[in-house]
Amino acid sequence: MDVDGTLIPESGNVIDERYYDAILSLRRMNIRVVIDSGRHIDSLLHLFAPVRDELFYICDNGAVAGTAEQLVLAHTMSDDDYRGLICDSQNIEGCDVVVSTPNGAFTEKEISESFRTLLHSYRFSWEEVPLLTVTDAVKVALHSDGDVGARTKQLVDKWKGTLSGVRSGAHWLDFMTPGVNKARTLEQIMKQEQIPREEVIAFGDNMNDIDMIQYAGIGYAVANAADPVRWAADRLVPPFGECGVLGVLEEVIRSGGDLR
Repeated sequence: MDVDGTLIPESGNVIDERYYDAILSLRRMNIRVVIDSGRHIDSLLHLFAPVRDELFYICDNGAVAGTAEQLVLAHTMSDDDYRGLICDSQNIEGCDVVVSTPNGAFTEKEISESFRTLLHSYRFSWEEVPLLTVTDAVKVALHSDGDVGARTKQLVDKWKGTLSGVRSGAHWLDFMTPGVNKARTLEQIMKQEQIPREEVIAFGDNMNDIDMIQYAGIGYAVANAADPVRWAADRLVPPFGECGVLGVLEEVIRSGGDLR
């Protein structure tokens, strides 16, 4: 399941508590529940605190995966690629940058107050350091209060083929190592656990969810999803404000685990 725009509003930090009950019921039925999000792991652990140990997490758009207690995999950028991207991104007017690593998140000290407030809304901690000193980066996220696509187009074009850039929200653009995305990591985890894709259902709303939705046996888009996401989905559910995903989960529980 994606989070922002699918379960809650983008940058929200409160979720309907009925989702906790549904997760516990699914786990009692031995159904694996995977949170597949662009968020950092710390933010997800806070959001799902009452059931944190019942979940598997794919974070940073597929760059990191694990449980609340154990890191399972991390796709790190090469230091040269990372430093080159940071140098280029710092020249883009109107964009702030946050870098994720398996061990934490980092920004420069000079970030806009609006961005600082936004990061606080995600309920995770970060360190303010010169970003060129960071190592083992798994994701570089650029945020703009304006049109992030227009501001970063040249950057995406320059790094195409070396790093993958994907829109993860209305104002976010994320860079990861090539081939890293939510679907690829989900597929890796499902193969390790010998769960066929036909037994996977997925939910999403944004462009970074399309591959995940297409990988799943049944892919759901919420009604508020971007047009390409709705076109890629097998089924539509009501928007996050109406807890559309919750309705599907509760139906799975009532049916005894039937995903059809």
